[in-house]
Amino acid sequence: MPNEICILCGNETHVDINTHIDFRTGYIEGAGQLCTSCYLKGSPSSREMITIPKDIVLNTPNDMELGGKVRQYYWNEYHNTQPPMKNQWICGICGKDTSDVEYDYLVGVDHLSCHLNNEVRETTSDFYTS
Repeated sequence: MPNEICILCGNETHVDINTHIDFRTGYIEGAGQLCTSCYLKGSPSSREMITIPKDIVLNTPNDMELGGKVRQYYWNEYHNTQPPMKNQWICGICGKDTSDVEYDYLVGVDHLSCHLNNEVRETTSDFYTS
């Protein structure tokens, strides 16, 4: 039987094409099979995975919120601690917390209103200096 082809290097692997994915090493769902060499690249910790409960994904339609919930789940379940990081949801213009602001009102992590106010100031100053 033919063997799978590595999705990174293009070399033939030692995995039969008919082997179920549950019995493969180096298979990435949604991407394909890796050869042993490509699978072993990097540190062993880079190949560790976590399992996220399905309800977290299904009940969180906002991708940014989902990322936060996945990170929180990881720290709660695998380290029994809170994440050792500062709040990254700080507006770079006004310095206020944006973690509770709807995604539609953000530009990255900055308030949309801060960006619009800056644009108005620049446009106004350009108008008066011309």
